[in-house]
Amino acid sequence: MTCCSRRQRVVALALPNLKLQGTIAPSLANFSFLSVLNLGNNSLHGDIPYVLGHLPRLWVIDIQNNQLQGSIPTSLYQHQRVQVISLAFNKIGGEKWKGPWNVPKFSALNLRNNSLTGIIPPSVGNATKLTNFSLSGNRINGNIPKKIGNLSQLAILDLHDNQLTGNIPATLFNISSLLAVSLRINCLFGHLLLDEGNIASNMMFLSISHNQISGPIPTNICQLTELKVLSISFNNKIGKIPRNIGCLSKLEEFYVGDNPIKGIIPTSMGNISTHQKLYCGNNCIVGQIPPELGELSNLRQLSFVQNYNLTGHIPEAIFNISSLEIIDFSSNNLSGRIPTTTGLHLPNLEGLFLGQIPLFITNASKLETLGLENNFLKGTIPTNLGNFRELHALILNSNQLTNEPREHELQFFNSLADSRMLRYLQVGSNPLNGVLPYSIGNLSSTIEVVYLADAHISGFMPASTGNISGLITLVFQNNNLMGNIPSEIGILKRLQGTIPKSLEKLSYLNSINVSFKVLEGVIPSGGVFANSTLQSFLGNKGLCGMHILEVPPCPITKSGQQSKSKKLVLKIVIPVIQRATSNFDRSNLIGVGSSGSVYKGTLSRGTVVAIKVLDLENKQVCKRFDTECEVMRNVRHRNLLPVITTCSSEYIRAFVLHYMSNGSVENWLYREDCHLNLLQRVIVMLDAAMAIEYVHHGYETSIVHCDLKPSNVLLDEDMVAHVGEFGISKILAVSKSMEHTKTLGTLGYIAPSTRKIPSL
Repeated sequence: MTCCSRRQRVVALALPNLKLQGTIAPSLANFSFLSVLNLGNNSLHGDIPYVLGHLPRLWVIDIQNNQLQGSIPTSLYQHQRVQVISLAFNKIGGEKWKGPWNVPKFSALNLRNNSLTGIIPPSVGNATKLTNFSLSGNRINGNIPKKIGNLSQLAILDLHDNQLTGNIPATLFNISSLLAVSLRINCLFGHLLLDEGNIASNMMFLSISHNQISGPIPTNICQLTELKVLSISFNNKIGKIPRNIGCLSKLEEFYVGDNPIKGIIPTSMGNISTHQKLYCGNNCIVGQIPPELGELSNLRQLSFVQNYNLTGHIPEAIFNISSLEIIDFSSNNLSGRIPTTTGLHLPNLEGLFLGQIPLFITNASKLETLGLENNFLKGTIPTNLGNFRELHALILNSNQLTNEPREHELQFFNSLADSRMLRYLQVGSNPLNGVLPYSIGNLSSTIEVVYLADAHISGFMPASTGNISGLITLVFQNNNLMGNIPSEIGILKRLQGTIPKSLEKLSYLNSINVSFKVLEGVIPSGGVFANSTLQSFLGNKGLCGMHILEVPPCPITKSGQQSKSKKLVLKIVIPVIQRATSNFDRSNLIGVGSSGSVYKGTLSRGTVVAIKVLDLENKQVCKRFDTECEVMRNVRHRNLLPVITTCSSEYIRAFVLHYMSNGSVENWLYREDCHLNLLQRVIVMLDAAMAIEYVHHGYETSIVHCDLKPSNVLLDEDMVAHVGEFGISKILAVSKSMEHTKTLGTLGYIAPSTRKIPSL
């Protein structure tokens, strides 16, 4: 607290980072000389007092990172002296102001990460001294007003992650003071247009990715001479990369991927000596890689992944760029050989994604990810992979890789013991033709996934496999292994998944014990399992079966067969999902919603599935993923949408679901080419009611769906209804409710009793 020495009146109240709780008292209005109010980074809640707008000398209001609710008092937009308002990272909602602004000294407005709705009023153009304007992470809709071009002193405009529509005003590029513009993750459309003639722009950062911007890249983009970051990926941009793109001589990062852009790679790109990150993946670029790219001496990340029609060889000069951390030319039509010196000149390399394994790649000692899956690689797996001391993931599955000539054991396992940070080892679906060495037990305890399916592996499973203490997923299916499963496997306490039915066929297997794992699904009934007792399966709450007493029976489907919702799958790993959907090809896209995209996929044995891939940039959706996993991992009912498995990593979160061939009830109710008769409608309602009755009363802990609507009820091939989308559900304990989300559901479908409650 600061007081004026002359009048002994409070002029500044600064109490940040003190874990303060409670509300902001309206009695602050008594501090009539207050000029600075800083209560940031506390735990204050409640509304913002309206009287703040009537403190005549107040010019700084900083209450960011609290738990404030309600709306923003309109009095703040009529304040004659206020210069800075920062209310970011709160829970402020409601429609934003509509009235005229009368804030002649306003310089900074930061309202990011709240729940504001409504439009940006044209009167924002009246705040001519505004330098920093941030509304990101809200639900603002409507157009970006053209009068925003009146903000002649604006330096930063951040409107990303909203619901804005319409065109990007060309007047933005005539604000000479404007340095950074972020409009990504909106619904903007139309062309990106720069005014003809001279543009007095000093813009350094421009991001419009994840919109619906169409048309070509403007030919006069060279007028943005100060540009350092240009991101236009994930749009509908067409045409070619301008041949004169090299005119952006200060450009450091260029993201143009995931657009239907065609043409060749301009040679002028090699003129941008400042370039550090270049992403042109998933486009339609053709032709050869210009050798001029090898002149980008500061380049750190280079990706032309999934263009499919890049031809020729990778210029040798690229492998002499010592600053490179990631090189990705996978899923193209490149030929030739990688220079034999690869790795010697790439000391900072962390990720390499190519079409073959270079001989000297193991010299890149900082490599963290080596991903060469789903290609036609031939030859052997290098036996010096242990040089990768920082390797996290070795993904070589689905190629034509073999074992060292005249070697019986798979020698590469010996060296991998030195990679002590390895977590994912996937070398399945290759004709390895060898046996597992005892040294497999020397692999790091950090390893979570070992995928060796369809790898032509023979011989015995080494007992040392039980030494890999961190193992969660171990896949050996479709090989030629013989003998017993070592008892040492029983000490792998983190092992998860289901019991493969193929174990029934091991005629030499005399006993099995998988107690106290995290296994689930059906216990096979043939082979060694026929005479097994409960002791072999203790501590696995998810297991079921009919032939062992004290083990719960598996759910019965309509046809009287055991439920298929837990088919014998240890774990569907990410490459399997990629193959099933042809690498998420748009031809397999079923639908796109606010939470992500749904693809139709076909697994290796012909099983058709639906794969729901979540939008990782939406934090609320990621929270719903965790909620839905918690709900669906235990509930079983014929009218609940079966979840086969899930995938969760730093790069993807996805559900693998049974494919519902007849789509959603919403389609059958509202599409002209679909029709449900009265009997079918009654049966659908009965199916949905039985599912909800089960989660309300038939399970040990009640579950409230919170968003039951026609689009969340799906129909299988027999027109049996299945309720899905438990992402915003609530699990209710006996004594209290455990909060999973602040979202109640879809208006029009939520229970009337919950509408008046602001949050549960």
